[in-house]
Amino acid sequence: MKKIALSAALASVMAASTALAETQPPPAPIQLGLGGYVTWYGVYANQKRDTLVSSELGTPFPIGKYNSFDVIGNAEIYFSGKARLNNGIVIGAMVQLEAGADPSTASKTIDESYMTVDSSLGRVIIGNVKNVAYQMSVTAPDFSTIGLQDSDYDQLIVPPNGFTLHNATYPLFDDISTKISYITPTFAGFTAGVSFLPGNSTKGQDNNNLLFPTSSVPLNRKFKDGLVAVGLYEQSFGAFNIASSVSFTTYKPFVATFEDNGGNISLLREKTKSVKEYAGGLNIGSGNWNFGGSYRYVDAPKSSVAVLDNDLNGYAWDAGISYSFGPFETSLNYFHSSKSNYAFDGDDEYNLYQLAGNYQLGAGIGTFVNVGYVEYESADKSRGKSNEGLAVSTGFNLSF
Repeated sequence: MKKIALSAALASVMAASTALAETQPPPAPIQLGLGGYVTWYGVYANQKRDTLVSSELGTPFPIGKYNSFDVIGNAEIYFSGKARLNNGIVIGAMVQLEAGADPSTASKTIDESYMTVDSSLGRVIIGNVKNVAYQMSVTAPDFSTIGLQDSDYDQLIVPPNGFTLHNATYPLFDDISTKISYITPTFAGFTAGVSFLPGNSTKGQDNNNLLFPTSSVPLNRKFKDGLVAVGLYEQSFGAFNIASSVSFTTYKPFVATFEDNGGNISLLREKTKSVKEYAGGLNIGSGNWNFGGSYRYVDAPKSSVAVLDNDLNGYAWDAGISYSFGPFETSLNYFHSSKSNYAFDGDDEYNLYQLAGNYQLGAGIGTFVNVGYVEYESADKSRGKSNEGLAVSTGFNLSF
């Protein structure tokens, strides 16, 4: 009797499941999307002529050989797809194709390439993409095309040979590398995110090696056991809009080499303690005005200096104010970086002062003017190890 009852129960469940499946709508077809942007501009740069800059030949040469005027561009095409399952989960994918306008990206075809899973529990991101701190951090308001954070001014006013800086107030150590990230739903204005990075790879390429990062990454860019966590708060209080973020980052610099002992190949790994980064930012907006800033501190142990041949210790901060009215928007900003240079027992100091203005000509089409003044003060006080100059750029942006 128990077997008969169990069989009857199973039959009832199967019948109910079949009936439920018949009433469920079929999965929605995959929706494909196409987007991207194109930017072209002319730039005039006036800077020191005796500054020694890096060259592909390995021997630094005076900057006097650089042109004062250039035409620069950048373009990407985005291919996306998404589909909603019967249970409400949305699966998406994004592939960003470099269109070859920027010479610095001419050697690679794919920029970011990743998948997303969205549900009521939040978003999961898997693939070659930047970390959650890059996606969620609050920094000084900035309308420039050349950029205040991770700026392109180093292509206009060239840094002296051997000069290093922290060029953002959020972590950039991993760049576009393989990772898995999770972003929570927003509750009472609070959103949190975390990225786990087992190891780095080159831009737009997978890294399936479980032992150590790909050999194509420069030695001073390798890492393992990376973790980035960020919290974001956004809320309105009367006439004021508040946005604030804090983030914590940790990772281990990593170098792996092979040693041949009479035909016996062994793997050598340099051991180092973790690098830790702390960052935060605040923006306050009211009406058409917005002002704020951000700060990042990098704490690197001495062991990482020996492994990387590069001292990561230092800090960066920015501040700015912006105003927008109809199709016009403008911003005034300052960015500062101080980074240890262990070879000269001092700090490399970087300053950027920038004024930007944009005007929207139509949907997705705009023109801009950026004026930036850059200063590089190296810990190396010898001749040719500093630079400063003015860069003025104007051009057009098109996004679709």
